[in-house]
Amino acid sequence: MPTQVGSIYDAIQISLGYHHALVLRGDGTVWSWGRNVEGQLGDGTFTGRSTAVQVTGLSDIVWIEAGEYHSLALDKDGVLYAWGRNTYGRLGDGTTDNSNVPIAITPAIWNGHAIHAMAGGGEHSLGIIDYMGAPVFFSWGRNNYGQLGLGDGSASTAATPILITMPLDSDSDGLYDYEEFLHGFDPLNADTTGTGFGDYVAHQLGLPPGNPVEQIDPNDTSPPVFELLEPADASLLP
Repeated sequence: MPTQVGSIYDAIQISLGYHHALVLRGDGTVWSWGRNVEGQLGDGTFTGRSTAVQVTGLSDIVWIEAGEYHSLALDKDGVLYAWGRNTYGRLGDGTTDNSNVPIAITPAIWNGHAIHAMAGGGEHSLGIIDYMGAPVFFSWGRNNYGQLGLGDGSASTAATPILITMPLDSDSDGLYDYEEFLHGFDPLNADTTGTGFGDYVAHQLGLPPGNPVEQIDPNDTSPPVFELLEPADASLLP
């Protein structure tokens, strides 16, 4: 028969790991109970709990995810936190050290962009950043069954988030969203380079964003003017 868990009365989300549980309350705090050998309860100890304890140092949380032996939380500003078992680098902090308190995960590859959603698997984690309105996918942790989605056939683990080359093209301009992210283009606008060529053509020409070139006016009927340039070294002339 169901019974109330401690004094938690305003829960808005619950997530279950292998031997632990997480609850998000309406006030943005996170509570946990269960096994804690790997620090997955996030209360600063490695002591198991049969009643709910508050996860240390978290506020304004809007989403939680429990992996097998690790935990994830996302705050209102899109900052991702992780704690618990860290074998194979599933926390994403660049180490394999367990943590009994939440760690903010801020890899350089995200370039300050907010996390939009995340998920915790058995021994890996996934995250999606909101890049100018388009989703860009990342994964980290164990990859023995290809669960990181890298498509390279390797079983290499990753202790920091790795870009997943998801074939999504939000503006149908020939560049996938992750490529637009890497080049700083707007994934919802087919021509954001300032070249007038469109993102895909500009990319093929090696033109970076904000590198305008002279455009031809289709209404200009005057003959073109060509300038003959001599080489700097006259000895190269025939």
